[in-house]
Amino acid sequence: MKVEQEKREVVIYLPNCKVEGWIKFPRGAFLSDFITLNPKKFIMVTDAYVNAIRAHETWEYRIDTININKDYIVSIFSKGAVKPTEEGKANES
Repeated sequence: MKVEQEKREVVIYLPNCKVEGWIKFPRGAFLSDFITLNPKKFIMVTDAYVNAIRAHETWEYRIDTININKDYIVSIFSKGAVKPTEEGKANES
């Protein structure tokens, strides 16, 4: 029986960069469970933007598909979970 998949836009911080893109995982699953319970060492991110996060570094890449070693993930969250701060709301007007 094939498990139904869904795509979710995520932001992933690694020690030296930030990756924004899409991952596929079982429909209805929590992102945290997918990362911690999935036995695979790598996760595939598609339509990815990779940006430097260190001071004085300004490189960035656009990559169709990148495999990320889960051991190097500092944090990961769904892009849809991001809420604007009060400062961000003020800047919208």
